[in-house]
Amino acid sequence: MSRLGAGRFARTRGVMAVARVELMVHDRGASPDDTISFACDGQGWVGQGHLEEVPASGYDEWKEGATAGVRFGFSLARCPLRPVTVTKIEGMSTDTSPAAVGAAAALAVFDALSIPTPASFFGVVEEIVFTSRGVNAPFSL
Repeated sequence: MSRLGAGRFARTRGVMAVARVELMVHDRGASPDDTISFACDGQGWVGQGHLEEVPASGYDEWKEGATAGVRFGFSLARCPLRPVTVTKIEGMSTDTSPAAVGAAAALAVFDALSIPTPASFFGVVEEIVFTSRGVNAPFSL
């Protein structure tokens, strides 16, 4: 059985940071507990001002952000990591960083697990996303 989750991160602090992630958290099974896979099938960049949906290949930095965000989400939820399939990542090249994708992925994990977002989440994550390191670097603590 799989649980669907969606997370959207949208904040402004001098610059805009926006990302949306959809994923499935699977029950433990044949896959190792730490398997995070991608089944994205978007078109990528289609034109200025349009949302970009991550395709099967490419957008590796956004995918790395999603991977880090999933791990961070499980850690904050104090829940053992389970197999996860990321099915959609959306954003815009101008406003989406790997850190923003990580934040959206963590929110999607909370949604899939049906737990409230921890009170400290946005304060911690906004520092990651909006520090000079976070805007251009992968989501990490």
